[in-house]
Amino acid sequence: MSTKGKKVINLLNLKGLAKILFCLFLAGCFSYSFKGSGLPGIETIFIEYFQDSTNEAELGVKLTNSIIDKFTSDNTLKVVSEDKSQTKMVGKIFSITESPYTYDQSENVLSYKMTLNVEITFTDIFKEKQLWRQNFSEFGVYNVSGNPSRQQAIDDAIKKTTDLVFSQTFSGW
Repeated sequence: MSTKGKKVINLLNLKGLAKILFCLFLAGCFSYSFKGSGLPGIETIFIEYFQDSTNEAELGVKLTNSIIDKFTSDNTLKVVSEDKSQTKMVGKIFSITESPYTYDQSENVLSYKMTLNVEITFTDIFKEKQLWRQNFSEFGVYNVSGNPSRQQAIDDAIKKTTDLVFSQTFSGW
């Protein structure tokens, strides 16, 4: 066989090897799973109903239920009773404030901002170790005209807080 023929065979072998390696690389990328909590060895969470220092009806219950629903629908950490849990989340709503947000040219208020202020602690029950503690301050906006409504602004603040709490639980692990 000539030298030229050997070079062609070697090039074909290299191309074939490159294709195989590329396919293996892609298979590795697509089979990667994001399932699992990212919290080593932790599979369960207990979420205590949040204390509520406001006069807003059922705010603590609504925020707690929103966070429980987020964890339940994601299913990364299983929400369980305290006696079966590895971790515990405790929160306190300090305030919900209403302040003008936008004005018209005559300085009449067009919309208000509802700001929800919460402190939450996430603890490893078995290790008796605080994993994180953070204050969250999120808001929703409603128009004087009523669309969206004041309640929708509060619900928006609850949703934003829920999303941040969920993200905080898995960040840094």
